Amino acid sequence: MTASAAVITLEPKPLTDLLGANPAPVGALRTTSMTAATLEAEVDSQAYTNDQGLYAYLYQIKNIGQTGDHPVEMFTLYPFWGANDDLAMGYLTGDIPAGFSAGGNLPEDEGFVSEELVSIYFTLPPGAEISIGQSSAVLYLMSDYVPGEIVGNVIDGSVAAGAVVGPVPEPGTVCLLSLGGLMFLRRRTKFRGN
Repeated sequence: MTASAAVITLEPKPLTDLLGANPAPVGALRTTSMTAATLEAEVDSQAYTNDQGLYAYLYQIKNIGQTGDHPVEMFTLYPFWGANDDLAMGYLTGDIPAGFSAGGNLPEDEGFVSEELVSIYFTLPPGAEISIGQSSAVLYLMSDYVPGEIVGNVIDGSVAAGAVVGPVPEPGTVCLLSLGGLMFLRRRTKFRGN
């Protein structure tokens, strides 16, 4: 069950610590452009997996704005299925997959999870925001949900959004969730009728 809100410590780890010696890519690296009035960014995203059904979702934010545009202060993901106060998240320190850049500005050492929303801030310590021409470290979030498409946002006071790779329930799980909702509505209607 999803906690209403939780602060998660970001753990620095190499990809092989997360998935073992031979992590396998799922699909190709996806680059998504996200633009608002004073913000222009690209987000690279891709899932990697091991032979035990565990996934590392990787994200890297690049500020590709022009002079006068704002830095990126926050990155959010929704709905990040299965996100709760047990979520493992952080940034890669080694085994950086091809297509992602090594290095990059580091976020503050905590992320925030609330009702399937994951937020990672770049405002603390000072200078951690992603300025024009800079990129974030390669962020990871762990999940046993299969890869699909979710919404990513880059934020600086305004919001720029786009589709990124993220965890979604398998079709069977979606059916069970839907049936559960229908059963709840049916019971509620039945109780109202009495």
